[in-house]
Amino acid sequence: MWNLKKQWKEKFICFVLIFVFCFSQDIIVSKAGSVQINDCVIVDGFTPPNHETIVHHQNNSSSPYTKIANAVTELWVGEHHRFTVVENRRKEVKIRWSSSNPEVASIDKITGELTAHSAGTVTITMQDSANKTKHKCEITVRQLPVLPEMPKEWYTIEDVLDDYTKEKLGIEIILKKEYLYLYEQCSMLKIPEEVEGEHVVCIRLEENHTAYDILDLGLNKLEWLQCSQEIAREFFDDQVRILCPDNLKWLNFCTNGMPIPESVHLIYSETALESIQDTIRIPASVKLISRDNTYYDNCGVYRGENVQFAVDGNNTNYYSIFGVLFTYPYYELGQEDQNWVFVTDGVGMEANKNILLAYPAEKTGSVYRVPDGIERIGIRAFDDAKYLKKIILPDSVKEIGDYAFCDIKHKIEIVIPASVTLNKHQKPFHNYSDFLDSDEEGFVYITIITPKGSDAEAYAIEHGIAYRNE
Repeated sequence: MWNLKKQWKEKFICFVLIFVFCFSQDIIVSKAGSVQINDCVIVDGFTPPNHETIVHHQNNSSSPYTKIANAVTELWVGEHHRFTVVENRRKEVKIRWSSSNPEVASIDKITGELTAHSAGTVTITMQDSANKTKHKCEITVRQLPVLPEMPKEWYTIEDVLDDYTKEKLGIEIILKKEYLYLYEQCSMLKIPEEVEGEHVVCIRLEENHTAYDILDLGLNKLEWLQCSQEIAREFFDDQVRILCPDNLKWLNFCTNGMPIPESVHLIYSETALESIQDTIRIPASVKLISRDNTYYDNCGVYRGENVQFAVDGNNTNYYSIFGVLFTYPYYELGQEDQNWVFVTDGVGMEANKNILLAYPAEKTGSVYRVPDGIERIGIRAFDDAKYLKKIILPDSVKEIGDYAFCDIKHKIEIVIPASVTLNKHQKPFHNYSDFLDSDEEGFVYITIITPKGSDAEAYAIEHGIAYRNE
């Protein structure tokens, strides 16, 4: 009898432990943020600690270091940015942060969470308490402008109807001809998002029945613009800066140097990440970076000529190290027929993979060693990398996306381990401009370094690419 009671007791304890474990897992999943896009739910696969600085550990250099991984040079009043750190050759590292002027920007000394309060310049210092080394980051905080709204006497309004369903989509602003000159001379302007409770979706000139792109109205002196997403989505210029609505969820137009609102979940345009700034800051809220044409999946992530990335440390899908953009593994849930939206690199992310998405074309340095743990090199990841002479892939890399090393115009060595799977139909080294034909003249600049018998060796022989064995 005693043994029977003991067995039941042991079974009961096991049941309780299993229940607690499963419940704890549910709690973990529930803590992960999620966002629904086109009936497909993206659930975060990574939750950073909220009680300490996030540290990316690397063992890829002979020189030990602890540095700020996602430094920014400019923020706007009201913006937040959580710093992360990359350290080499030490397992335990404690970081402390300080601000030279907390009235301009304050920072949590433990987590590295920074808040910009007022216009000015501030120096943020990261100190490694293990060996007292310091790394500093100077930030300029700018005040967002208050733009004058277009006077009501400048325009009239009309309904905008869907061409097929005739359903009302909103209203259009019709600019009166006599005010066109004043409109063209504005350097700062806010186009109303609503008029008389109706949502504004476009703007055009009086007596012209074509809905104008804003540029077509001759705004050659415009420097700042604020309007609804529907108006701005077709707008792009090398100089004009667009202020987004604060509650914007989908970004599908170019902000060109202005902050991406911390409300944005989806960046969904090939021009949205163009910028006249050196650094594009991806806020914590962004769950997915995509292209507006989801069928055209060979685009990769736009970087611009001088752009590097700085991802907020609280972002659970993307991260940056020294301006290079990566993804964490994540999970896709939802309708199977929606998964095609997310199958390409940067264009979304790939489930259960760490991916290097974008290496800045203008990033200096002749040798780049991809961090351990990266499993895929994304489409066009090293597109037109101007200064690299050698790229070293770790054994963790299994896949290389098409055009990953395209448009290389100088001699470069690429170290590819035996772990990488390649077949003759892939195009990782092709010039992107030639992707529709068989022109492979870009191959003359590339030398592959790979073990004997690897897929990379077979690929080099098949395509006539210079190679040598390790």
